[in-house]
Amino acid sequence: MKTISFKIQLDEELEKMISQDSRICSSMYKFAFCRFQDNKTAGEIYRILSNFFPIVNSHLRNSALRRANRLYTLNGNKKVYFGKFKRFQRKLITKEEYKETRNYGIWSEGETPAKGNRFF
Repeated sequence: MKTISFKIQLDEELEKMISQDSRICSSMYKFAFCRFQDNKTAGEIYRILSNFFPIVNSHLRNSALRRANRLYTLNGNKKVYFGKFKRFQRKLITKEEYKETRNYGIWSEGETPAKGNRFF
């Protein structure tokens, strides 16, 4: 597996668009994980994600689903806190910092049939 990480400078409008996409991908990930805890199958969750997030690329929905499935496999039905919730409860971080820690970025996994990642 190869991981690509890089820093880029963006204009304000593009940065806002990427930030919005990042929040949507994070929401799909957390939403899918909660549906796994409700004992839904991957197929059922994918259909639900398609209804809730119709404008999102299907590859990103699949990536969020796979990532949530791995988290569910590791934790099962245990309570999972996304971000630094306990620090926020104790007022050690601000609401804005807490929101930022809940943002997991845009996640796109490569696939063998597609000969790698579709976006890079």
